[in-house]
Amino acid sequence: MRRTRALIRVEVTDLSPHLPVVGRSSIRVTRGRGMVLVEQLCRRWGAVRHAVGKTVWAVLARRPGSSTTTSTG
Repeated sequence: MRRTRALIRVEVTDLSPHLPVVGRSSIRVTRGRGMVLVEQLCRRWGAVRHAVGKTVWAVLARRPGSSTTTSTG
């Protein structure tokens, strides 16, 4: 995760060669909602293939006045 004053970038890497696809979400289906949420919540997102696997990234806007501290627990 990387953060600037205005943006937050999140990256996730896995070993699957399959790139993400925004599908259609249904209340009866228990999978396939992740990329629908990413598409709705993020300013932009993408994926980068590697020799083995991929990294999926997403950029979110920070709320004005949000805290710069991180809490744990």
